[in-house]
Amino acid sequence: MKRIVLCVALAFAMLLTACGNNASTPSTVPDSESTAPGTESAAPNSETWSPTRPVNIVVAASAGGMTDSVARAMAKGMESTLGVSVQVVDMPGG
Repeated sequence: MKRIVLCVALAFAMLLTACGNNASTPSTVPDSESTAPGTESAAPNSETWSPTRPVNIVVAASAGGMTDSVARAMAKGMESTLGVSVQVVDMPGG
């Protein structure tokens, strides 16, 4: 059971890493067209952003299930990476 949870959490972490921003790949959109007027990002450098408040992971299942176990394994890794508290909130039926 633990092996399955760890494999799923590792696969999810690899997916998130693969979807990250790769700075070495050039953008196909010129800088002048990269953002529409009035939609500039509030953070000038989004690569240095980190949360300042606790993070909640909402699980739409009851506590003790497979989804809850995977979310708690992910939360543990996220806490060490982000440096803030990550809590799993179970909300079955919603």
